[in-house]
Amino acid sequence: GTAPADQTSRSATDALAIFEVLSRDTARTDRVLKLAEYKTLPSLRTYVLLEQTERRATVYSRSDDGSWEETSSSDIVRLAGTDASLDLADIYRGLTFAA
Repeated sequence: GTAPADQTSRSATDALAIFEVLSRDTARTDRVLKLAEYKTLPSLRTYVLLEQTERRATVYSRSDDGSWEETSSSDIVRLAGTDASLDLADIYRGLTFAA
């Protein structure tokens, strides 16, 4: 069998998708620094930034030609390179946001 993943490692060298929950303190790092770093991962197809103050996601998707596209959604997030999609209503279920 395969060895269990190293739970102390924060490496995502073979990830297909990475999700981050944004906060005021981490938004710049997640949107700029981590995005640039994650784009260098050959396996990564989708990077999703989930807002904390509203039901919305910013989605960076790698095309087959290697280029990246940025989209925004408050509904469905499609994971590039797969048939998978996630309904943001399910992810944000039970949360309320300040008006």
